[in-house]
Amino acid sequence: MITNALRSLWAEPRAAAVPERLSRDWVLVGAVMVTALLEGFLRDDVAWRPFATIVAVVLAPVLLWRRTRPLACVVVAFGTAMVLGLATLAGGAPASASTR
Repeated sequence: MITNALRSLWAEPRAAAVPERLSRDWVLVGAVMVTALLEGFLRDDVAWRPFATIVAVVLAPVLLWRRTRPLACVVVAFGTAMVLGLATLAGGAPASASTR
């Protein structure tokens, strides 16, 4: 049953007249990268700070896919975030200051 639902979701037709990638898309990716780097350098309460910063910077270009392949963008971004969260829980990383 789940397989049929996934197959039908994957078989959905592409959106018609998808807008092309604009310069503001690149500005958005750059802003996300700069923000991720600043957060990685300035915040002390981030679990696995160097690794989390690298993952955030590497995932930023996924935003460029959001117009043409939105499902793939969501799967990659949320899948990576979920794996990182599970690894943090399994690795016994200390809780952040906001959750104490």
